[in-house]
Amino acid sequence: DWLESMEWIKNNTPKDAVIASWWDYGYWISTLGERATIADNSTLNTSIIEKLAKMFFSSPEEGWRMLTDMQADYIVVFISGQRLAVDNEDQALYILQGGGDESKKQWFIRIAEKPMEQYLQSDGASGTDIFWNDTLLGKMFPFTPLAYVNLQTNQQSAVYQPGFTPIYVKDIKYGSDSNGPLRLVHASPSFNADKGQPMILVLIYEVNKDFVPTT
Repeated sequence: DWLESMEWIKNNTPKDAVIASWWDYGYWISTLGERATIADNSTLNTSIIEKLAKMFFSSPEEGWRMLTDMQADYIVVFISGQRLAVDNEDQALYILQGGGDESKKQWFIRIAEKPMEQYLQSDGASGTDIFWNDTLLGKMFPFTPLAYVNLQTNQQSAVYQPGFTPIYVKDIKYGSDSNGPLRLVHASPSFNADKGQPMILVLIYEVNKDFVPTT
């Protein structure tokens, strides 16, 4: 998925485009995608990395302002997980965990010096309603929790409980025709993974330069 997405960037974005992402992926974007990045593996200026972390955990409107200040044209996020072998009627079900930004958000919060308990449940991994509804990163994840399941007992809950794993369904908040701060312009192939298959999802959003904040 990464190679396919870097090829997409190289072939579908202006040569002078600037791509924002967490610093881990900056080197791939600059070498394989052949585009400028905000930060990469050689970034020594920690204030830039801190600014990226704060951008992800700002409100969508404030995050858009920060991206605009950084002169970013696109932003990339990476989500790792798996589509479950069973569906909920006609809805595909997913678990999100495996080393993508869904598993790094704890570090984003620490670097941004935000209160961990505001954005994460007591397991230190599952997002709270504030994460999903009020942060740019939460809005960029094209999923929403459907229920929580104890994988040992199969007990289900509509709200988070300790020891329960969130089960997600697809929910794209910023589509390709969005009037919001971002527009999803590319999702890598495993976004349409078959039942039981892993998902190594690279998402590329265009920063909507015509967006008008209301606050």
